[in-house]
Amino acid sequence: MSTPRTPAKPYEAGGEEKSEKYVPPENLRPEWNVALYTKPSESPAAVQERPEVRGAGSEMVDKTVELKKRDGSTVHLEGGLVTKISKGENSQEIEYQRGVDNNVKLDANGSPLIAKIKSNINGMESTIDLTAGTADGGMLNLANRMRVIQSGEKIGEVMIASQDGKHVSTMHSDFTNTTHEVVSVGGKDTPRLINVIKADGSTIEYTYNDNTKPTRPTQITERYNSAMGGMITQVSDRVGDSEKFVTHTAGSDKVTWRQNLKIEDNGRLAYQEIVTNFMEGPREYSNTDLTGAREEFIKVAASHGVFKGNENTIESWMNKFENRQKRFEDKGWKCASHDDIAESYRNLSRIFTDEPRGNAKRVTAGERRLAVETELMELGDPVKYINQG
Repeated sequence: MSTPRTPAKPYEAGGEEKSEKYVPPENLRPEWNVALYTKPSESPAAVQERPEVRGAGSEMVDKTVELKKRDGSTVHLEGGLVTKISKGENSQEIEYQRGVDNNVKLDANGSPLIAKIKSNINGMESTIDLTAGTADGGMLNLANRMRVIQSGEKIGEVMIASQDGKHVSTMHSDFTNTTHEVVSVGGKDTPRLINVIKADGSTIEYTYNDNTKPTRPTQITERYNSAMGGMITQVSDRVGDSEKFVTHTAGSDKVTWRQNLKIEDNGRLAYQEIVTNFMEGPREYSNTDLTGAREEFIKVAASHGVFKGNENTIESWMNKFENRQKRFEDKGWKCASHDDIAESYRNLSRIFTDEPRGNAKRVTAGERRLAVETELMELGDPVKYINQG
């Protein structure tokens, strides 16, 4: 079993800059957060609403509010400002700069200036103190390149722009870190996603090699730890100028095809796997194939809402199924082989990825999800969940 990967540090804004080595910007881009994240149908106010400001600063009050977000995180607010974001064992606490009158200091755009961020991510604690003076004032000026989204769907996200304004790193409220870079498209600054670091340490990298379509990725590299402890790397290459990708898994001859690829706001990759209509001769599947089938099914099932998209719950039922087969094997009883288990996961994935034909078109997405949930429970604990009359 390989040593688990240490998750990359958050707040890396891209380029050669790291969170510990920020230097003062020569030309600040105070509106970078609005310019990068405003959708065509939205106004800047809809993207970055700020609490009402009265006088020279916003006064913090004792009232505390907790907001539950759809991604499972909790956002804590005091006096209308985000002071803590938490999800599971991960958390971030935010302190704001204050004046002698105890009012929160604001930047030129009326946004509250951050004083300190304390993070505890995957058991790793870190603190960024933006009030610590340096010879060149680097940490003090870093505060002008940081924003905490204070309202809307993105509330609780912490965003940091690089010195030249060409990269922006976002720590989402589910503790996924995304990095965008700004490129010129038709004379207009346009963001494109280049890197994703999830809370579990898995990563996604996007490569753009088509200069005629600079915001459309030509290659996607995914790296994540398997349930067996090994590292799995999958590389997806765009097929010509089409919307299809061919995916190769390192260390195996497994090849799959993807289409309808979509990159979500938090960097999550969604796609439909293309199932070929031909059969290949029988062959033995190795542990690597079982691992790949496990990981692929977890991703497909979660993306279709199985057990409310909770990957941990999905994996726990899979473990019960496999552990039951292992107990049978240890006792010398007839049991499912690695080949059988892998094929089971592939068939469960196809319930979502295959194109329905004939009467299958009448089966709704909710019915498919329920069928997969029921099957997993029956495989994991048949005595309890299979009605035997």
